[in-house]
Amino acid sequence: MDRSPCEIVVTRRGGGSGSLLLGGFALCMITGIAFWFGWAGVGERANRDDFPLVLRDEDADFGEAFMQEEFPWQLQIENTSAHSVRIVDFESSCACTSINPSSVVVPGQGTASIELVLDTTGNWKDGEVDHPRAFAIDLWPILQGPRRPVPRWTIKGRVRRPLAFSPPAVHYGETLVQGRSLPEKTVLVRAAEGVERLAIDCDWPSVRLEAGPSNGSGDGWFEITISPGEQMPPIGRFEVEIRVSGVLAGEERLPPVPLRLAGLVVPEFYAIPHTIRLTPVAQGEPATVDVVLQSRVDGEFAVEQVVSSASGVVIEPQDTGLGRVHKFRVGRAAPASDSSQNTITFLVRTDTGERKHVDVTVVEIP
Repeated sequence: MDRSPCEIVVTRRGGGSGSLLLGGFALCMITGIAFWFGWAGVGERANRDDFPLVLRDEDADFGEAFMQEEFPWQLQIENTSAHSVRIVDFESSCACTSINPSSVVVPGQGTASIELVLDTTGNWKDGEVDHPRAFAIDLWPILQGPRRPVPRWTIKGRVRRPLAFSPPAVHYGETLVQGRSLPEKTVLVRAAEGVERLAIDCDWPSVRLEAGPSNGSGDGWFEITISPGEQMPPIGRFEVEIRVSGVLAGEERLPPVPLRLAGLVVPEFYAIPHTIRLTPVAQGEPATVDVVLQSRVDGEFAVEQVVSSASGVVIEPQDTGLGRVHKFRVGRAAPASDSSQNTITFLVRTDTGERKHVDVTVVEIP
């Protein structure tokens, strides 16, 4: 009969059964622990001495490279045994790695190649151009069959930024007015040794980009000027990434570094408050609320018409002449019978003849 390492058969022979059971249980525990540590020890020895797959030393260190989001690196896996070994997958110590192919058969006494694509950008401090930074990940194969301990291969190297920006990102704030040009911005760039000029890749039509040497900053310093483009960004939040590359002699390009532009575009005209609640101050009495329209650019404008989707809501006045601030009273001739939410639209004409609109949300509670 097959038995596990800790299986004990106890036969009752009169008295002393309790001592025998306790002794059997103790023997079971000791045997089980010994078996476990013996297996684990064999596993460790197998990991270090008997595991058939080996990574070449020259593949474990890629030396020094420029920071980039997709750094390719080839690995050769050697099989020191006489039998083929199937790798069904790989695992790594970070999410900065993709591996191709993800499964491979390494022939006996042969080799197999895989390609890593590493994101070496990491968490960079500003200005780290001249000082390389250590980079390392652990990689290990998952073999066909039951899971068992396997050795980890460490892939390491040193990476440095080809470019560093000051400021590291361009923030336009949250008060950009629709239809108005973006303010001009300048970014100072510190480049790695050997960079002769900058190349910029950006297809956002709201900006125009120019790059050149930075006057008075010395070799290795450049400036990027960000000017308004052909189109203004629409209302809402925007975040755009432009990619800047250093160009060496012979037109060799270093890996691109992203520069982020972000901001919020708001309408030129706004209402205070932008949401009103028409709630009776007393039972049976209608509510009234004052609404003020203003311009963010301090220009004159007129309200040509007021349109409401709520029946029974009265807005006075219905139009205005040119001015910088306009005040309206919103109310009801009689209290609302049901709760509702509607919109009042103020149709606006600017002093230059442009026509725009401002919406106000009306919440009615009987």
